[in-house]
Amino acid sequence: MLTSLKGTITRIYTQQNRFYLDLEVAGVGYEIQILSRWAQELETQTLEAQEVSPDQSLASQRIYRVITHLQVREDQWLLFGFATIPERDLFRSLMGVSGIGAQSALALLDALDVPLLVEAIVTENTRILSKAPGIGKKTAERLTLELKTKLKGWETLAGARSTSLPSQAIL
Repeated sequence: MLTSLKGTITRIYTQQNRFYLDLEVAGVGYEIQILSRWAQELETQTLEAQEVSPDQSLASQRIYRVITHLQVREDQWLLFGFATIPERDLFRSLMGVSGIGAQSALALLDALDVPLLVEAIVTENTRILSKAPGIGKKTAERLTLELKTKLKGWETLAGARSTSLPSQAIL
């Protein structure tokens, strides 16, 4: 299992309304699907770095740690990347709900940041959950039903931007 990768970003791009980054780690390039929100943050950082030093890109200046989730399917391996461990762990919990796949879980995380998403699930706020693309009222109800108790004690931890939170916090 790949839990994280540390390397330089060589490219951030969009393909079929999905956001990817290419991360080079020890000479090996990894294509990682990421949240659009994070892609925009990384692109902003790239522009700011180029203003400071126009002859070097951000990729050659900084090393990034990407928290990962590897999904192995019969026809392909998919690598998903997150800025924090809580994002990745919530992604995994969301995919554990019947009817929620990787793209729906990413849509939820993109529409709502981690603290708001956890709060919406714990408080059974299906109206907010339904705002995510591809999430209807019944799916939102299923999410709250299946995850409410799992996430109950975790909502206070969800707001922390630290990547050192224990993984079992939301399992």
